[in-house]
Amino acid sequence: MESRQNIDESQPGRLFAIGDIHGCYLEFCAVLDCLAPDLALDYLVIVGDLIDRGPDSYEVVRKIRQMQTLYGTDHVTVLRGNHEQMALDYFSGEGEWWNFNGNEFTLASYDKHGATIQSDLDYFAGLPLTREKDGFLFVHAGLNPHRSLEQQDESDLLWIREAFYNSRKQWPFTIVFGHTPTYVLVRQDVPVSRSGWIAIDTGCVYGGSLTGVELHNGAMTRICSVKRKDGRNGFVD
Repeated sequence: MESRQNIDESQPGRLFAIGDIHGCYLEFCAVLDCLAPDLALDYLVIVGDLIDRGPDSYEVVRKIRQMQTLYGTDHVTVLRGNHEQMALDYFSGEGEWWNFNGNEFTLASYDKHGATIQSDLDYFAGLPLTREKDGFLFVHAGLNPHRSLEQQDESDLLWIREAFYNSRKQWPFTIVFGHTPTYVLVRQDVPVSRSGWIAIDTGCVYGGSLTGVELHNGAMTRICSVKRKDGRNGFVD
């Protein structure tokens, strides 16, 4: 499996994660204010899908890159999601799926600021697919239960759904993931914890909430959720 990196376990600090942002900049800022991490000491992992469907993808990417410049990628870790991958595939000539998954909102956001998304493609390509820290493994979509961690396929890490969260496989860590909105799992826009995994995509861009969580000892110890502010709904990809 490519693009896997461990965070230094010897460093103190709390651990936080935020679900799929999808261009919901106002909600992202509100969740950060609620969590209030001290990123000089604490650790934040964003599980991918920064862009598409929501109105402010450019602002989301700019803020996150600024945070990483200030605090480093160990303290502000961003995983590559399937939407970043679709953008990469589109501009490399390997697929048109991005045209059908909300890219018009992303392109409009960049254009509004006189920018192009091509300026961030190298950044998206360099984003890791997983992170491990304090007994948690963070990934965008999940893990293939029929493969070891070392043998995971990039496509599964970015796209897998039912085969992962319906599996009874026990991993040696708690998996924190996004990609599948939790209303698919429990018909509510709340984070979901099951034996061995925690789902934190609460469907903000679909009219749900954006959620951030504090994590410790394999569980959520605090939840900050902010409802979609403009009330619009999208469609599950």
